[in-house]
Amino acid sequence: VSCARILSRLAAAKGEWPDLVRQAEALEQDAKGIGAFEMWVSACASKAHTFARLESRLTLARLAALFLDHRQATGSYPQSIDALIGAKDLLDPLTGGPFALRTEGEWLVLYSRWQGPEKQAVEWRLPAAT
Repeated sequence: VSCARILSRLAAAKGEWPDLVRQAEALEQDAKGIGAFEMWVSACASKAHTFARLESRLTLARLAALFLDHRQATGSYPQSIDALIGAKDLLDPLTGGPFALRTEGEWLVLYSRWQGPEKQAVEWRLPAAT
């Protein structure tokens, strides 16, 4: 796996993000201690992570829109993601699996179960009050 190959796949990576990010991380580990090449590979892996998080946030935005539409139509949010029509097709590009849902104080939080090394949350918050 080369950095050039990983970068060339970024544009067509829909649905492949978990594998692509793992490959970028493995390449980054292999390049440790190789000087300037290590910095170049690290930048490549960072771009893969950035694109994957962006794709995940865009998918979360579509899921949040479904939640808001449901609330507008029924007066309340659905009790789960599975109960929402159309949500089963919105898988998390970072994990390949479904997003998760939790209540946090006055917020309904839709989030990715992915945990990257930088611990940046990939989530979307909706006001829980109806």
